[in-house]
Amino acid sequence: MMRRAFFLAACLSALPSGASAMPTLADADAKFAKGLHQEALALYEAVLSSGPEADRPKALWRACESEALLFRYGSAYERLRAAKLPGDGLWGARFLLLKAELGREYLSQYGYHQAEDLEEGAQDAFRLTEEQLRGGVESAYLGLWSRREELARVPVEDESYILEADKADRARYPTFFDFVVLRWTDYLLGQAKHPESAVKPPAASFMGEGYEGKVGPGVPAALAGAVFEEAARLGGEGREAARELWRMGRANVPRAAGDKVAPYEDAQKGLESEAGLYRRWWGAFKTPEGRASAGNFAAERVNELGRPDEAAALCDQVVQGFPGTHGAERCAKLAAQIRMPELSLSAKVVPPPGAGALSVHARNVEKVYVRLYPMTP
Repeated sequence: MMRRAFFLAACLSALPSGASAMPTLADADAKFAKGLHQEALALYEAVLSSGPEADRPKALWRACESEALLFRYGSAYERLRAAKLPGDGLWGARFLLLKAELGREYLSQYGYHQAEDLEEGAQDAFRLTEEQLRGGVESAYLGLWSRREELARVPVEDESYILEADKADRARYPTFFDFVVLRWTDYLLGQAKHPESAVKPPAASFMGEGYEGKVGPGVPAALAGAVFEEAARLGGEGREAARELWRMGRANVPRAAGDKVAPYEDAQKGLESEAGLYRRWWGAFKTPEGRASAGNFAAERVNELGRPDEAAALCDQVVQGFPGTHGAERCAKLAAQIRMPELSLSAKVVPPPGAGALSVHARNVEKVYVRLYPMTP
């Protein structure tokens, strides 16, 4: 839901010809909305230099975003680091989010080029180590987490200037806080590195009704589990479905980040425990989105256990009970896949008399007709 994906390259900024001597934030926003990011950047810089104080936070955000969209990640990150940022209030939180996202994108594009050892006196992003860049991302998310109760009271639709709120799934991500949880856990389960010498948390530890981990220093998967669980417990108006979905996110950590989690001692029993947990939540959750998603996850696990008819029947219940939900859409696709007719024939060379030369696989097909023709080798 960030307004756009960021990209990296170099370009120069200059006031576009014909621009007003005193450009306004509205002038810059109009250029930005048309995708004229170079021209918008010049206008945002003018607002930052001489515009009203009240407009400068927005101008700084969009200047950084414009540079990123012009493929200038390092410059955008440096602009933000050099700026005097508000320490509290919503703009303080917004800039923490921007710092985390710019840092992530810079790492994605150039992290492997960063110096391994810290340069004495190094200040700009281009000379920071990968570890320092990661530290900046992680400290920004932790700073946002410290404001979680405040951010849980901010509806995501109020953040339309910095987020594409019109595209947000309001049931899943109803508040600024829920968007932060989405982005932070995405980092932890994807980009974050598991320390080579650290013990991986066991998959079974994520599969209870609750989770004992706490948000703080720790390995990425365990920290993600704690973030999910505490997000599921935090109050806030309109977060009923989000709380249930974050609990499912915690249980799904072994699937989402298998390389950061120790596998089940018995894979079959582990899969059975997942199916059982999601079935219980399918019956216990209160919101349509929560119940439908739990039913969908349960059906997927049951199908993996080799019980497709049972999985399809559960999908039917989800589709009929909660039409229009994300879980119902996924269940409809799964049921269609399970019920799709399948027929395949394979042949191999075998010695006379030819037993086992042909094998037929069929599913959801009542009859198979076969005609054999004699052939001379």
